[in-house]
Amino acid sequence: MHINKKKAVYENLTDLTLSKISFFKYSHIIHVINEYVSYVLLVRDLGTNDSGPVSVTDKEPVTNEGNFKAILRMRMKCGDTKLLKYCENMALNATYISAKVQNDLISICGKIIQKEIVKCLNEAKVFSVLVDKTSDISGHEQLSLYFLGFVKFDNTTAQPLADTIIASLKNLDIDCNNMVGQGYDGAAVMKCAFNGVQAIIRKSFPRALFVHCSSHSLNLALCHSCNVPSIRNCIGLQQSKIF
Repeated sequence: MHINKKKAVYENLTDLTLSKISFFKYSHIIHVINEYVSYVLLVRDLGTNDSGPVSVTDKEPVTNEGNFKAILRMRMKCGDTKLLKYCENMALNATYISAKVQNDLISICGKIIQKEIVKCLNEAKVFSVLVDKTSDISGHEQLSLYFLGFVKFDNTTAQPLADTIIASLKNLDIDCNNMVGQGYDGAAVMKCAFNGVQAIIRKSFPRALFVHCSSHSLNLALCHSCNVPSIRNCIGLQQSKIF
């Protein structure tokens, strides 16, 4: 991530009360936050026990403190004196390495990336939308707008789905008049030429042509090909070598 985007992350950390560590200058805080952002993005699947102070001794901890702390310790051992000074003097109520802060940093980075994508879409004057249905960890249905985010929904019929897609794009300040393509899976509710989601959207935005998602088509082709024993055995052999 470029330095100016890391500064944008810092400027969004309004809930982290950075004033508690007033003995550090702005540039010092920026350096530490930059390090945190880089490592959080590197270890998105967070380890366990990531909260609390970081050990600054040469001895490795007996228990697993998680990936994030391990990377911070490695960085300090490699000569990052600013990070070492911060970890030595940090207040226990202002460590900024808890799981909540890590998730806040990920969320802020996501919003910055989302804004950049929206800016590019509006400047390009043409775009296509890829949408798929998925479930979160609690089982709630979501619409996945590729590269833009997830939107929860309850009604799986065509009209509410189409309304949700358009409303989500407009909420992101995307000009839907520039939409020239739609990509979905092969479900009837999405692709039906008369009452499907794609047909409803085309009534408002005629240039938005529907194309069956290429990745989904490839997945279907592979699934059907696995009915051929020789191909099924070949794919199974490849998986055993890879994993």
